[in-house]
Amino acid sequence: MIKVLIVDDDKLVRKGISSAMPWNEFNMEVVGEASNGLKALDFLKSQPVDLMLTDLAMPVMSGIELMRAARQLYPELPIVV
Repeated sequence: MIKVLIVDDDKLVRKGISSAMPWNEFNMEVVGEASNGLKALDFLKSQPVDLMLTDLAMPVMSGIELMRAARQLYPELPIVV
């Protein structure tokens, strides 16, 4: 099962992505959500994921900053914007 992390500052968008896609049909599971890049990095430290979906414009740490940090810490992690 592919573990997915959804990162977006808009809670409705996170919930919409989580509920709109038939994750199980693609052997995927949403294992976490984060409202900004810093929270996403904290999540990644505690629970590894196989795929991260991120927004670009977020407070605290943007998606661009998150991708740069994630590339350094988790170079094999696929990221979708």
